[in-house]
Amino acid sequence: MNTTHDTHYRLLFSHPTAIRDLLTGFAPGPWEHADFSTLERVNASYISDSEKARHGDTVWRLKVGGEWLWVYIMLELQSKPDRWMALRMLNYTALLLQDLVRQHGKDFPADRLPPILPLVLYNGTPPWRATTEVADFCRHWPESLAAYRPQLKYHLIDEQRLNLHPVAEVRNFTAAIFALENSRSNQDVITLLHTLGKLLAAPEMQALRQTMHDWLQTSLQGRAPASTIEHIHDILEGEDMLADRVEGKGSREACWKVKPKFWPGC
Repeated sequence: MNTTHDTHYRLLFSHPTAIRDLLTGFAPGPWEHADFSTLERVNASYISDSEKARHGDTVWRLKVGGEWLWVYIMLELQSKPDRWMALRMLNYTALLLQDLVRQHGKDFPADRLPPILPLVLYNGTPPWRATTEVADFCRHWPESLAAYRPQLKYHLIDEQRLNLHPVAEVRNFTAAIFALENSRSNQDVITLLHTLGKLLAAPEMQALRQTMHDWLQTSLQGRAPASTIEHIHDILEGEDMLADRVEGKGSREACWKVKPKFWPGC
């Protein structure tokens, strides 16, 4: 994958809609009590610029049951599994907690820090076999020191090995993105583009729609015919909108004039 593809992919997850669907579709949490209208990105100033650039770290927060919950997301794009990821996530989570205490410590009860969900989104080809728990690195400590072993577990989303819904049943933006990355036929790609077009039809989705369009231009290279890539915008608009451009001409000849040749029904 090239740098442009990775940049556009990271930008997808700078939109609240993508984060909402990622959480509700693929991560544990009390989402039935969540107020996703409060979802907002947090400036993780304590993370070095080099780490942000390499791994696309993002921090979000939203209110659940009237209280804030933080979500630390690390995007691991087309890389090999990181053996020490659990230790790194322990470090980043501790830095986030320290930053929260520094900024909002007076608002926290003395016996309770805010909840944080550490999450790793991985779309590399090799299966992710690294442990997700820090304690696994400390199994051979002396029994007398077992109580002092550090503990943290992160939630892994191994994108290429998800049990996704059939293409026709996709109703979640993030699920559709994952399905597109793993699609094996041009017809599946077209069906998923139709689905995404419907999911992002509302005017307030225009910014995310444009980001997705930019990502698709690089993501589909080598996996879909040039005609599909060339007409991504038209496919997202939907068959009915394209049919309107025939100006009432229902002939097969007119159909070919406005629809690319991969279009079903022409």
